[in-house]
Amino acid sequence: MTGSATNGSHPEATVLLCYDGSRESAIAIARAGELLTARRAVVASVWEGVAMLAQAPLAGPSPGAIADAAGMIDENDRDRAEKRVAEGVALALDAGFDASSAPLCLERNVWWTLNQYATKHHIEIIAVGARGRSRVARTLLGSTSDGLLHHAEPAVLVVPATATEPGDGPVMFCDDGSDNSHRAARFGRTLLRGPGMVVSLWRSLEANVPYMAVGAGAAAGMAQELDRGRDEQAAEAAARTAQVATADGRGCDSESVRCDGPTWRGLLDTANERDAAAVVLGTRGMTGIVGALGSVAGAVAQHSPRPVLVVPPAS
Repeated sequence: MTGSATNGSHPEATVLLCYDGSRESAIAIARAGELLTARRAVVASVWEGVAMLAQAPLAGPSPGAIADAAGMIDENDRDRAEKRVAEGVALALDAGFDASSAPLCLERNVWWTLNQYATKHHIEIIAVGARGRSRVARTLLGSTSDGLLHHAEPAVLVVPATATEPGDGPVMFCDDGSDNSHRAARFGRTLLRGPGMVVSLWRSLEANVPYMAVGAGAAAGMAQELDRGRDEQAAEAAARTAQVATADGRGCDSESVRCDGPTWRGLLDTANERDAAAVVLGTRGMTGIVGALGSVAGAVAQHSPRPVLVVPPAS
């Protein structure tokens, strides 16, 4: 498949749907069909070839026989991959995609193979399941989703096995004031269906005042005043990002949220309370009220019970 995707033109965007025959990868295709505005998709399944290994110099009387046997194994593996990917295409068609197939021979490892294909064919989103346990063709789930999150050039939609039903709430865009979180919001608003909400977290100072200490009352009053300022700053930041994220006439709500624990946990708690359809984050954000979302994105994707779209910085 050699179609091209155009930035900002969501009907022309192409999605790479990773399928290994498991229940988890089928769930990922179904949720991607509900969430994404893009209707063009390629279903990829990776198979491991051994014929190349047999071409190396071998000790023994019959290297030709070994190469022939390796070729037969490759042919059988490719046949199984083609059958598997045809099953994935059927699921993608049921999910509303205009889907084609791509059985891919393993190079280096699965995530590298998928990223190479996605980059070559101008894919905008890679959709992959998480926490799978399939033994088919070195499952595309688990270590592969993690590898794609850290290394893929396109955005990555990670769908956990727990996301068996779509969320009823809005798509939640996570803002930290950085250009990367703005980019993620713009991208996600264009490529994801449904209402949107921008959330900017702020950390309370009052919560950390030692109330048993001398002078704690005065310190608490100062902390409360500072907290009000942080709340206002976060609300303003979320509102600005909501303006950035407006696409196709669809606006976004915005909200500041107090966070007393780890940022990733605060984001997940907020998403769960609002039954968010998906969570959208940028990576390597280094400024703003919350701090770097880069380290947070992986934790959110790892622990989220709902789909997470991670958008890398512009190259």
